[in-house]
Amino acid sequence: MKGFFSIAILLTILVSSEKAYSYAQFIAHGYTSCKTCHYNPYGGGPLNDYGRAVGATAISGKDLYSKEVTDEQVAKNSKFLGKREISKWIKPFANYRGIVITRNFRQADEESRFLNMVARLGVSLEFNEKFTFSGSIDYSPVPLGVDDGTFRSREHYFSYQFSRKWGVLVGFLDKVFGVRIPDHIAYSKQLTGLAQNDQSYGLVAYYQSSKWNISFNPFIGNFSVEDNVRQVGASTRVEYEFNPKLRIGASFLSSSSDVADQVNTAFHLKTSFGKGSALLLEVGNSTRSGTNTDVENDNTYLFSQYYLKIKRGLYLFNTLEFFKNNAVDSDRTWRFGPGIQYFPIQRVELRTEIQNTRLISDERAQEDAWSILSQVNLWF
Repeated sequence: MKGFFSIAILLTILVSSEKAYSYAQFIAHGYTSCKTCHYNPYGGGPLNDYGRAVGATAISGKDLYSKEVTDEQVAKNSKFLGKREISKWIKPFANYRGIVITRNFRQADEESRFLNMVARLGVSLEFNEKFTFSGSIDYSPVPLGVDDGTFRSREHYFSYQFSRKWGVLVGFLDKVFGVRIPDHIAYSKQLTGLAQNDQSYGLVAYYQSSKWNISFNPFIGNFSVEDNVRQVGASTRVEYEFNPKLRIGASFLSSSSDVADQVNTAFHLKTSFGKGSALLLEVGNSTRSGTNTDVENDNTYLFSQYYLKIKRGLYLFNTLEFFKNNAVDSDRTWRFGPGIQYFPIQRVELRTEIQNTRLISDERAQEDAWSILSQVNLWF
């Protein structure tokens, strides 16, 4: 199969689950700040009570409920134990995300693999309106570093909000950079060192007003990896809201270790169209150079994703990615694919997409690679 663009309609089935990733396309529902629904003002991690209710009513469909069930009833049932609340200040959460990856689709060497991406149990503690803690333990069969085993924490931090606009996070969490998306295999994540296991101990100081979102994030690395490869540095991110449907920003990150230095820069955009449709865009550059060698990876990348709302809980989307290693003049890699994202009921997300990867090179020929990715995400 060699066509670069393909139209695909893939339906995924299955059912049933609080924590959801902070999908940046929710700007289409009027949510321009992740702080509205998440304990982390930059998204990801557990939802607060308001975020649970929003996920149950504005985001998820009602296809599996009877017609008599109201949105108010669904919202009341969005807590960890349904309608029951363990405590006013203890907020447990759980999350599972699995994926089936089929590579070289409909070719002689077709191969399918099932991966457990996330299996997480955690708790958020609301000490008061300003001071919270959030942390989780993840199951992962693949060790991350020398001191890491089957279980690890990808997130544990304290949050304190000095005022309505100023706040700080301290602990182990994702670095603040670019558009935060759950697609860890995206070039914007892989090339920049911001993928699934690239969290770091650090501090995030932020200012968020009605127009501005500004952060500074110094970090000291992940102590589970060897000392010589531990990246220490800082990032900053600035975003401005031109209107409730358009936010434009820029990010910068610089870090180093005994073996490599890294510098990332990016410009990003989030905008919405109509009722529930959105466009995400990030264009950036990542340079990684060896401190003891002349080897350098200088990559330019693009991430673009368009979401089209079909009905409540159901979206079609198209992803377009590009990267070029600037040290190899002739090679450019494009990745394109349509997909479908379906929230049939509160606590459940089903997602399937086709990916076509094409290498364009003056020096070598390579056939297009086709993949199908099917995910199920359950959260409590």
